Amino acid sequence: MIKYAFIIFSLIAFPAICLSQQQTAYYLNLEGGVTFNKDSAATIRIVTAPENSKDLLTVADYYKSGKKKRLYKSTALYPIKIHGALLSFYEDGRRHTIENYVYGRNTGALYEYYHNGQLYNRKEYPLPADPKAKASADNKPTIDFNYTIPEAYDSLGKATVVDGNGIFTIYTEDFIDIAEQGALKGGKRDGIWKGHDQAMGLTFEEKYADGVLVSGSSFHDGITTTYATNRDVPAKFVGGDAAFSRFLAKQIRYPAPDRDRRVQGTVVLSFDIEKDGSLSNMRVVQNVSPTLDAESLRVLRTSPNWQPATKFGLPVKVSYNVPIAFGIGVM
Repeated sequence: MIKYAFIIFSLIAFPAICLSQQQTAYYLNLEGGVTFNKDSAATIRIVTAPENSKDLLTVADYYKSGKKKRLYKSTALYPIKIHGALLSFYEDGRRHTIENYVYGRNTGALYEYYHNGQLYNRKEYPLPADPKAKASADNKPTIDFNYTIPEAYDSLGKATVVDGNGIFTIYTEDFIDIAEQGALKGGKRDGIWKGHDQAMGLTFEEKYADGVLVSGSSFHDGITTTYATNRDVPAKFVGGDAAFSRFLAKQIRYPAPDRDRRVQGTVVLSFDIEKDGSLSNMRVVQNVSPTLDAESLRVLRTSPNWQPATKFGLPVKVSYNVPIAFGIGVM
């Protein structure tokens, strides 16, 4: 008998432009989302496939200027799952970070440097009990504080954190302003941390105990909002990723013309999740056939509202990409 498969992968994907049989370019905007327009891309990702399928993908991210940004290996393409060392660079080519990953997770030491070459800080990440286990996308915060900071320095080399104790300062991306600051105890956040978010136009104050966020308050336009546990919470389909996959698989109907002609492939949809949880700007960013594309969009438009993403306790608009693989097999 014929078996029709609708495979829903994790909520991330990148349309591609083929450079050669082994190299493919992906254009990413400032938020890491996909864009087809090279001129609007903040990052250009070049993925090189290995000659041996058992080897890792080689990934090179570049600034819009063409200067190297990050170099690393990945075990997968959708989504990228870094494995081994990652080197990142400032746009002028100077070293920014040296990191290590095991199946997509930071592990071991991470070294971050100031633009002048001085060591900024060293973070230590634990090795997961099961390195190959998939991290939960349902409740994993976007900002991960699952590390300790044994040492940190100012730009002149003066120690500000020694043996995990001291005051740690996080700077804005250009290192011109202080983004947040607070105490470390045993390498973990402890006590009161204060800062501001330029993009959201707010200030915040958070209380930590042994690295865990106990409570937080953000201040925006004269309004105080409180939150706890996670500062940055991703949008979520009610029931999580697995429930979203079941929803899509249940609703999708393989169009007869494609079924009869055995048309198969992966449709990639992009959409926004508004502050009220509704979906908007739904579109196809990687097509297979007009009928498969239309069916994918039809089903997505029937989705109930999601739980919106929040940052500092406030709902925020976010974008998602989801690939839907249509396949026909024989049983």
